[in-house]
Amino acid sequence: MDNGVVSQLREGEDGELIETRPDGKEQRYHPRSYSVTFSACELRVGQAFPCSAREDVGTPLLTYFAEGKARLIGDDSLSVIGEPRHRTRKVSLSIGVDDRPLQSEDAAGLMFQSACGRAALGFNRADRESSSVDEWYLSIRLHTLSMQQLIDAVLAGKVEGVTVEVKLQPLYCTSSPSMPRDDEDLYVRPVACNNLPGFAQPADGVLVGLRLDYAAVKLPDGEEDVPWLEEPPEPAPEVDPLPPALYHVVARIEALRETLMWSGGLIVALLAIIAFKG
Repeated sequence: MDNGVVSQLREGEDGELIETRPDGKEQRYHPRSYSVTFSACELRVGQAFPCSAREDVGTPLLTYFAEGKARLIGDDSLSVIGEPRHRTRKVSLSIGVDDRPLQSEDAAGLMFQSACGRAALGFNRADRESSSVDEWYLSIRLHTLSMQQLIDAVLAGKVEGVTVEVKLQPLYCTSSPSMPRDDEDLYVRPVACNNLPGFAQPADGVLVGLRLDYAAVKLPDGEEDVPWLEEPPEPAPEVDPLPPALYHVVARIEALRETLMWSGGLIVALLAIIAFKG
């Protein structure tokens, strides 16, 4: 399939696909529902008229949308069965509004937790007429209230990260259902037309998680940065103002001063005696 000719695919048991490669080898792909997490690499917001505006709603109003790029978290990758050249971990991300209530058929087999919106993952092939290129896409649809919170945070410049978790089916893997692995490549099914590459069947599902990361602040780490719990600093050692070499000089000066004091007193006494006798 990588050279422009679709490898032979046939249905096996339990919905598995069996690919017969040009060298005659076979590879089996098993359908599963997967929980996949993406982290937005870039995100910008805009406004546009909804493409499906109804005539009975009066004057159409501009609605917000968000679009950008997202990267698959983990070591998994996405690919079309039989087309390894289309393997990627990066997708185009689009987030829009859809206020329709989720029906039971929208999340059949996927409601392992509350759904927050709709989701779809697929692959669009290049189109010469529209000058488009091969592109993986992830489409998210939120309720108006949730969408408004996202838009407000992005416009205010508060958002530093956006993470979405989606539950999708069918995605295919090469591991056996009896021995599933969490770290493996995921595949979508190609739809052939006249033995040439056609569309890729999208994987539909629900949004089960949306996380917005805001600006981080530094917080005290345990007791290290709490000033009232810090031990008082040890007193600084007393510094002797005189070096040891001057101690003997100071001692001699003190002795001389005491000698002069006694000698002066004695001279005064002798002078008083002499004056008295004279």
